[in-house]
Amino acid sequence: MTGIIFDIQRFCLHDGPGIRTTVFLKGCNMRCPWCHNPESYELMPAQGYGQEIAADDIITEVMKDAKYYATSGGGITFSGGEPTFQPDFLLELATKAKAHNLHICLETNGLFCDNTRERLLPLVDLWLYDYKATNNHKEHTGASNKIPLHNLAMLNQAGASIILRCPIIPGVNDNDTHYQAIENLKGAYACIKAVDFLPYHNLGGHKRSLFVGGCLEKGS
Repeated sequence: MTGIIFDIQRFCLHDGPGIRTTVFLKGCNMRCPWCHNPESYELMPAQGYGQEIAADDIITEVMKDAKYYATSGGGITFSGGEPTFQPDFLLELATKAKAHNLHICLETNGLFCDNTRERLLPLVDLWLYDYKATNNHKEHTGASNKIPLHNLAMLNQAGASIILRCPIIPGVNDNDTHYQAIENLKGAYACIKAVDFLPYHNLGGHKRSLFVGGCLEKGS
């Protein structure tokens, strides 16, 4: 099977434990105006970003650094975009990675269906789960947080391991209501092993002029 990616980054240290290779899949179902990968929004390659590639070719590239994963406790991380936007391709990649006994992290916004969650559960070792906003989630991402919160509850029920990743955006979610919601989630769900607060940066700003449209254009 083939899918669309826009990057493979080796020797990553901030996308899960140990030394990792991060595979960035294209396509996203949210439009966060602070996104540092706006080239990931649309599934098809555009403006020189993205390529169609076979799952086997990705795993071959990833396995070049197998010795580093083994010695550091690392592995492979699937990111994006939103990697579950290509669910069948993601599932094949994860299945092949697990066949090589790789530790698998999945960075996700939580906006996926029950079937996708259940298929990924046996394969994903650590979920890097975004919690973007509390009361104004749809306003700032283009999507309600109902499904992400539902999936978070279901993952907790299934005994998954999760790091809650919380980007803090000035004027959007840097408020007591949001911080209290994060604290409440951490207290309620044993699956949340840690909370990472991610400070805002504008490193993707130079790319946004190429990918303005939809919710981003409206500032939501």
